[in-house]
Amino acid sequence: MSAIARIEQFRSSTTAAFIVVFVAFLVDAVVYGVVIPILPKFVTQKMGIEEKYVGLLFACYSAGLLATTPVVGVLSDRYRNRQIPMLVGLLALLLTTLAFGYGETFGVLVAARIGQGIAGGISWTRLDVAIVHIPRQLCMFADIYPPSKLGIAMSNLLAANTIGVTVGPPIGGILYDNLGQHAPFIFCAGLAGIDFLGRLMLKTKVADAATDSSTGDETSRDAEATAPKRKVSMISLLKNPQVLCTCGSVLFGTIAFTGIEPTVPIYAAQQFGFNPTNIGLLFLAIVLPNIVASYFAGWISDRYGRKNVQAAGMLVVSLSCVFVGLAPTLSLFIVAFALMGIGVGFNVSPTLPEMAEFVEESGGGAYAQSYALFNMSYASGMLFGPIIGSALVDRWGFAAQMYFLAIALFLYTPILVYFHLKRVKAGHPTSAAAPVQEEPVDHSVPKAKQDILF
Repeated sequence: MSAIARIEQFRSSTTAAFIVVFVAFLVDAVVYGVVIPILPKFVTQKMGIEEKYVGLLFACYSAGLLATTPVVGVLSDRYRNRQIPMLVGLLALLLTTLAFGYGETFGVLVAARIGQGIAGGISWTRLDVAIVHIPRQLCMFADIYPPSKLGIAMSNLLAANTIGVTVGPPIGGILYDNLGQHAPFIFCAGLAGIDFLGRLMLKTKVADAATDSSTGDETSRDAEATAPKRKVSMISLLKNPQVLCTCGSVLFGTIAFTGIEPTVPIYAAQQFGFNPTNIGLLFLAIVLPNIVASYFAGWISDRYGRKNVQAAGMLVVSLSCVFVGLAPTLSLFIVAFALMGIGVGFNVSPTLPEMAEFVEESGGGAYAQSYALFNMSYASGMLFGPIIGSALVDRWGFAAQMYFLAIALFLYTPILVYFHLKRVKAGHPTSAAAPVQEEPVDHSVPKAKQDILF
C-alpha cells in the first residue's frame, strides 16, 4: 500500500476521528482555562476595573455557551451533516480569542468572551453526534456501550477536557509572566487553528461504510432506530424529576468549581503573594485529583449507582469548601483544594452516563438533546458561579464565599440521596440494590470501533 493510500485510509479511520475529537475538547478547555490566572490581574491592573467585575467577565463565556447549547442540541438530533457549522465555530473561536487578547476596552473583552462561549457551545454539543457521519462521540458511546460500561467510557472521553483545564492555567500564567499579555491568546489561537486543520483532514461519511461492512443492512437498522426515537425531546426529558435532579447536581457542582475561578487568584495574590505563574500552578492541586477521581467515579457509578456517587462527591466538596475557607497556611490550602477536586470529580462524572440512561428509558433517539441539558446545566453553573463568588467576596470576603458554597452543597446532598433511593426501589439495573448485569455490546457497530476508542 502506498503512502498516499495509507494516509487516505487513516483519514477514514475511527482512530483519526477520536484524535480529532479529543483535540477539540482539549482546545476548548485550554482556551477557557488559560485566562484563569491572568484575567483578574489583566482587568484590575491593566484596565483599572473593580474586582467585582472579574466574575462577570468569566460568566460571559457561559452566557454564550448557554445561549447556543439548546439550539445546537435540537439541530444535532435532526441533521447529521454539520461540518460547515463546526468549522465556522472553530474559526469564530480563533478570531474571538485573538480579539480577547488584544482588546483594549472592557466592552471588547465582554463581546469576545461571549463569542468564545458560543464557539464552545457548538463544539460541546455538536461533537456528541459527529462532524460528518464520523463515530458520534458521546452519542456513539451511548449506542455501543452497555449501561454497565458507559460511565467509564464517558469519563475517558472527558479526560481531554480535564487535561485542558489542567494545563490551561499554568500555560496562561507562564506565558503571561514571561512573554507578555498577548502570548497566551496567540497560543490558544494557534491551537484552534490546529483543531481546524484536523477537522478538515477527516473524510466524510466514514462511519457509514464501516457499519455497512459489518451488517450489510444499514437501511433496516436506521429505520428501526429512527422511528421511535423521535418521540423523545428535551421537554419530555425535563418532565422527569430524575433528570431535573441530575441537572441540579451538575449546576451546584459547577457553581462550586467555577465560583472560585475569579476569586482564588485574587486571594492567592493577596494572601500568599502569588504571581500568575504561581496561580496557574496552584490550580493543578484541584484539577489533577479531579482527573483521577473522575475515572474512578465513572467505574464506581457503573456498579453501584449514579446518584449516590454524586451525593458522596457533593458532600466532599461541601466539607472541602469549609477547609479552604479556614486554611491558615498554603500547605493546608492546597490539601483542601485537592479534596475539592476529588469531590467535584465524583459529583459530575456520573451525570453524563446517567443522562444517556434517561434517554434509553424514555425510548432513545435524543442523545444530543440530553447532553444539551447537561451543557445547559454546566453552563448555568459557569454563569452564576463566578458572579455569585465575586459578589460574596466583594461583600463579605473569601471565607464567606466558601462557607456559603459549603452550606448550599450540603443542603442539596439529601435530595440526591432521596432520588437514588427512588431508583433503587424501581429496580434500576445500575443501583446497588440491583447488581449490574453485563449487557452484550451492540454488534451492529464494528468491534474495531469499540476497541480502538478505549
